[in-house]
Amino acid sequence: MFPTFGNCDVRSVEHFSKVTIGAWVNKMLQTKVKRGSKFKDMSTETLRRLHGLLSSVLKEAVVAEPPLRHRNPCDLTRLPRNDDWGISDDESSDDMEFMTSEEVAGLVQCFPRPSDRMLVRTAFGSGLRWGEISALAARHARNPRTGEYELRVTSAPA
Repeated sequence: MFPTFGNCDVRSVEHFSKVTIGAWVNKMLQTKVKRGSKFKDMSTETLRRLHGLLSSVLKEAVVAEPPLRHRNPCDLTRLPRNDDWGISDDESSDDMEFMTSEEVAGLVQCFPRPSDRMLVRTAFGSGLRWGEISALAARHARNPRTGEYELRVTSAPA
């Protein structure tokens, strides 16, 4: 936000308007960010969070005593839909592939520690997301009968 709004006055309707916020959103949609070794488009989720931060600053200006501005121009801004979670069309879930049992067995053999092998099997067999599986502890698992295993998943940490 700094290059665009760093020297702006929060009271100015010229600096902060529907037009200037909309232009900033469009500029941010074209911004490339580094993810790993690649540069990709900024995700809509990141843009929404930045817009939310800017909106909260301008909201405080509206509710200040005395008010520094009459309205929050962020309330007038249309943001892109957030249905792709940063996945581009060439990485869409339509091309998603799942490992077979045989592939998982081959992967399990690559891990020397039994706990690591169990993690791979649990991830494959349960379908849990990383946040859920990494929150598991020994007390969440039980073995009621030979060859049967149960997991109790309460919640994933936020």
